[in-house]
Amino acid sequence: MPPSSGGKPIGAIVVAVVLIAVVAMVALLTVRGTNTGVAVATPVAKGPGEIFLQPASDTGPNPYDPLGNKGSGTTTPSGGITPAPTTTAGVQGVTSVPGGKPGLYGGTNRLSVCDPQQLVNFLGTHQDKATAWVAALNADPTLTWSGGNKVRTDQITAYVKELTSLVLRNDTRVTNNGFLNGKPDPYQAVLQKGTAVLVDKRGVPRSRCACGNPLAAPVPQKGTTSYIGTGWAGFTPTKVVNVAPAPAPIQTFTVTDDNTGALVPVTPGSPVVPPPSASGGVATPSGSGLPGRVPSSSELSGSYTGHLSVGGGQGCSDYKGTGEPTLITATPTSATFKDKGTEPITVALATDATFVYDGESVVGHVHLVGGFRVLDDGRVILTATETFGDCTAFFTGEKNG
Repeated sequence: MPPSSGGKPIGAIVVAVVLIAVVAMVALLTVRGTNTGVAVATPVAKGPGEIFLQPASDTGPNPYDPLGNKGSGTTTPSGGITPAPTTTAGVQGVTSVPGGKPGLYGGTNRLSVCDPQQLVNFLGTHQDKATAWVAALNADPTLTWSGGNKVRTDQITAYVKELTSLVLRNDTRVTNNGFLNGKPDPYQAVLQKGTAVLVDKRGVPRSRCACGNPLAAPVPQKGTTSYIGTGWAGFTPTKVVNVAPAPAPIQTFTVTDDNTGALVPVTPGSPVVPPPSASGGVATPSGSGLPGRVPSSSELSGSYTGHLSVGGGQGCSDYKGTGEPTLITATPTSATFKDKGTEPITVALATDATFVYDGESVVGHVHLVGGFRVLDDGRVILTATETFGDCTAFFTGEKNG
């Protein structure tokens, strides 16, 4: 028989102490009500009534794009709309706000807030994640866009083109979807105000810029609500909102300017082009190499604004970039690329407006292959694949004006 103390086996006392410690730790890590800063108890909220708190700068568990998007969401706007004193029956304890409400979102439609092209490029070269991404959206019965109420993987570019880069001005309830074992991994979440998101034409958040995760309408929780994760100062459950789809497509968003606080109009949509393929070419339905037709001399000539987004390769994790757009000047026979603070690079154009460059740049020795094309909607675009070291990046641009 083991030694005892006070007539009780020491083994039983040890077990009781361990159980008490575990219960105490869970109590510290699980927050019910207001949370002002706690550690994550579980990687994702899955239990009854559990809602995962996601700070604006946190990618969260099982992100689609581990490298993250430009939309880090580190800006936390002041103010926000004032929720009505009543709550809806649809999402327990959360105020429902129509997606077209003036001042609901912040931002000025700047690429520095969120880079939709990076999302398109990433999904274009990760077919498994693209399949899961649209599956998560299609599971939401409130989804609607010009193509219907479902999105196919070959429609991702067209769908993202309808989304608008904005910033949440209120802590917002959503169903977030991570990527786990090749499938969407849905969980209930509150996104902190200041989070950069892509919003559809009904005003509903559809993708989180910091990680590329698809977003869906929140699912009502039964019983007591438990907030799991790292909270933030000012978080109050009664001030959380749920964005309900506007009754009709929004023609103009009225958003709060991040800098001035004034209400400003923002036209819906994002300037995206078809993504490069995983093999390094440019993905097109015909497989001809580049989308659209060869531009005429007058169509080609002019100034362009381009953006580089990192794709795959171990070396990509070390790439920082300038974060600034690239300025391109094109003539019928050449194109000059100029990044802020770097020497310009000039490439010769073939008769079909394509080019190949192999030489030095700000990131070292690079191999750049691409070309200019006119899309069906009349836009003149530039798209290319750039490799440096063991990293592959994708360059896209559009003619100004």
